[in-house]
Amino acid sequence: KATVSVLNWTRSGCRMVSKRAFAELSPEEKAAIHERQCAKKRAKKGKAAAAGAAAVHAEPARAGDAEAETEGAKYPTSITQEEYFAATKGAFPPFPAEEEMAERIVGLVVSGRLKDFSYYPMKGPPEAVWSSRLFARLAYEGFFVITHDLGAEQGGESQIIPLPELQPYYSAICWPWFHAAKHVKKTRRRLAQCGGYRLCNNAAPDATWAALDAYQIERHGSNWLTWKYFDTIKKASADPSVNFAMNAIGLYDGDELVAGEIGFTVGRIYTSLSGFIARPEAGHAQLVALGLWLERRGYAFWSMGHCYSPALDYKRHMGHRVYPRTAFLEKLARHRGEFAAPAAPIKGFAPLQDGEAADLASLL
Repeated sequence: KATVSVLNWTRSGCRMVSKRAFAELSPEEKAAIHERQCAKKRAKKGKAAAAGAAAVHAEPARAGDAEAETEGAKYPTSITQEEYFAATKGAFPPFPAEEEMAERIVGLVVSGRLKDFSYYPMKGPPEAVWSSRLFARLAYEGFFVITHDLGAEQGGESQIIPLPELQPYYSAICWPWFHAAKHVKKTRRRLAQCGGYRLCNNAAPDATWAALDAYQIERHGSNWLTWKYFDTIKKASADPSVNFAMNAIGLYDGDELVAGEIGFTVGRIYTSLSGFIARPEAGHAQLVALGLWLERRGYAFWSMGHCYSPALDYKRHMGHRVYPRTAFLEKLARHRGEFAAPAAPIKGFAPLQDGEAADLASLL
């Protein structure tokens, strides 16, 4: 039974509170309660409108807002797993593990001549297939490289090889969609009350990978982002001549690593590869905090890789859009710069640096 607190005043002026069933109140008392409730709602809406107007006047338009507005209306927020895997036929015959071939294959895919394939395996000696510079070039061209156990597939001993993929669809987040997402707003409100978290980039890369490896093996039985893969992208990141940087992102509560991921930066684009959580509530906190950090540093957009629902619905909750392959590759080309490392800083962009950290309060 619904009850309300009714204020009464004694002769001495002291307030006395009693609880009575709403149905027992007089019509005048019910009307007074209704009016107070309406007044509170009007005041709340007024504050929200004032805050929105202040934000519009206080902040300039974010970079890429016009592009995001157009693409946000053009591309969907979800695609089924069946639609995703039905879009292509599978693997193309292996190609030589060479930088020039990566660029050539993308050209053939965009032209439509190789549009029916997703996977583009490589052939060559191990030092060529696992070349750190080749990995950087594949990332630059838009490949999402995973790994595959070729030996197990052929009934022999385990032989893990890199498997470049040009996805039929890509998940990408632009900042206006990120800020508009209800889940992001809810997580930001929760984070504003908890505090204590700290986000770090490459503070302890090996420990971040170890936590990711343990989480993926426990949850899925294997980890496609193997130590060999991780070591290869670390070497690529250490090469000053290429436009590629590995990012081992860790969310810390004090000294405890509670969530994180491994990804990479090419030009003004950050791409997530794989992640982990050590606390159930920390996963969304890490993602939202990272999005805020990337936007603040001038990243053009956030590439989230695979995008099918319902398995990867958390990306939809972050405000992503599902890009067809050619549209994504065109977007990537607009923001990645040259493959050779830029000789001068890019205006309005400050990539995450090794060992850099940001307190959650500063991001919110």
